Amino acid sequence: KPDFIAEGFGSVSVSLPLPTSVSISGFQNRITPAGNSAAKPRVGAIATQSGIVVRLNFPGGRTKDMTSDARTIYNVSAGNVMFTVTRSSSGVPTIKPNTVGKTGTGKLVVHFKHVALTKTISITVVAFQSISLSSHPYPTYSGSYSKTETTLNKYLSTLSYQQAILRLRMLLTNGDSIDISTDAGSSYRVYAQGTSNIDASIVVISSKNRVIPKGKVGSADVVGEFDGRASSQLGLSVTDSEVRVTKFTGFTVASTLRGIKGKATTRVSLSAQFDDGTQYNTLFSKSGNAALPGLVGLTTDLPAVATVNSATGDITLKENHYKLVTVTAISGSASISASFACNLDPDSGDVDLGRATGIPLPARKVGTSFAVPVRVNTYGQVVGTIQLEVFYNDTILDVTSVSTQGTGWPG
Repeated sequence: KPDFIAEGFGSVSVSLPLPTSVSISGFQNRITPAGNSAAKPRVGAIATQSGIVVRLNFPGGRTKDMTSDARTIYNVSAGNVMFTVTRSSSGVPTIKPNTVGKTGTGKLVVHFKHVALTKTISITVVAFQSISLSSHPYPTYSGSYSKTETTLNKYLSTLSYQQAILRLRMLLTNGDSIDISTDAGSSYRVYAQGTSNIDASIVVISSKNRVIPKGKVGSADVVGEFDGRASSQLGLSVTDSEVRVTKFTGFTVASTLRGIKGKATTRVSLSAQFDDGTQYNTLFSKSGNAALPGLVGLTTDLPAVATVNSATGDITLKENHYKLVTVTAISGSASISASFACNLDPDSGDVDLGRATGIPLPARKVGTSFAVPVRVNTYGQVVGTIQLEVFYNDTILDVTSVSTQGTGWPG
């Protein structure tokens, strides 16, 4: 047994830092009663209850989760009877809407038994109010949903009519809305105008909520439905009045059309604005089809060098050329042009002179020295000897040297 010089009791004072603030997260600021239509959309549905996470923040960046702590108090006295907070046997809180049909906003105050800190959040109880149906230009473009489209006209010089896209929205009691246009629970019906008779002879509604005219002039009413609730009737008309292109935009073509004669192609890209304020951003598809056959005519200024197909938007390379070729799009009084270089690659066993991109042999100033690349397509075969004859006008050109560069040249 050790010997002790002295023994006794002492006191130690420990001072723990107090929290400085409260953080609340992980809650839904809108909830709706279970079974309400607002809880049923596949996307954008309102939650029927909410959790909550409460943390105390300490100096130095430390935090403590107080969500289930018995010292945390969830006070709903300022909640306007909009919701309740229930706690599980382990103290986990759940916020639930009232069961008496009240909607509106209430306050949830969180405070503690052991520290003088509080935090208040707002919870809004919402419910279905009505369904709104509107129609807008299709294809869509920036700002198209701000324009109503209920009259579908014919495009100039075509057999095509304008289309529209339907927007079905669920309006909530707090003024918010949920887009249910393509929700799996949404559907559309088309009626003969002014009647309750189903009639799809004027327009049909595609699975993607598009309004597609059937090619017959007339009017129809469309109704949108969701969860047994219906919108007001929306009147649509199809006419033979023609809409015209007022301006072309976005006309682009490859800067160089390069490849084998008669095989190399490139496709134009073109958009249009119409006199009714609508737009069409892709007049030629990636698959090579005119979106509105007959609306746009395409021509080139040198068809012997490059031809263009108005039905597909494809330009086909025919020859080299010493200057840019111009392609022009025309519809009614509207037109637009773009330029590109035509540059042949040598076919199998063939030879090509000039640069591989851009204009192969562009114009030069008198007295300028320049190199003319010579490219030979051996079709992957080994060549022992190459003999080339280049014909040129020796009254205006002098050959100063001949050299080989790169791999693959024999000798």
